[in-house]
Amino acid sequence: MSEPVDRARAALVAAPVDLLIRRVAALLEQEYGSTDIELLQVDYRLSALVPLGGGEEVRAPGHPAWRCFDHQSPVYADGTGYLPVSMRGERRGVLRVARVADEGQLAGLSEIATALAHELVAVDPGTDVYRVARRSRRLTLAAEVQWELLPGRSRSRPSFSLAGQLEPAYAVRGDSFDWSDDAVVVCLDWFGPQADQQLRPA
Repeated sequence: MSEPVDRARAALVAAPVDLLIRRVAALLEQEYGSTDIELLQVDYRLSALVPLGGGEEVRAPGHPAWRCFDHQSPVYADGTGYLPVSMRGERRGVLRVARVADEGQLAGLSEIATALAHELVAVDPGTDVYRVARRSRRLTLAAEVQWELLPGRSRSRPSFSLAGQLEPAYAVRGDSFDWSDDAVVVCLDWFGPQADQQLRPA
């Protein structure tokens, strides 16, 4: 692991919960000379990438940020790097880093984006900063409660990948899902059309 990645991890761990992006931005400016960094979080419907600092949402499927999010791999376009912000299969969004010298820098930047994803998950119970910012509109009270009960929308291991989504996302009407993973048996539960299934990882 490179020194910039180690320093990024240390900076993220030490940062106040509301200043994660600022600390990453400061480090990327120091290490890579990048002065334009933005976290684009995927909204609750998985239909838009919403800038944490406000501004225009990204919805076009052909946009480099969407290609990065869909394929979960770095994208380099017009001097800008787009890095997946994901943790163990849970896709949080995309880190956009302008003024990237070349594609060779994407590997280190991707590790920093992954470290950011881990911290976003870690601080989520203690702050609404990132949760509120990724909403395209208000959640109903029922949807707010239901999202709080979910274990996560996705999970990835070498032997399997799974994903679930509430729809409608902003006004839940009764359908839901749950899962648990104990490394031997993966239990999946869907509520609505009643179905239970157990998967044993290969």
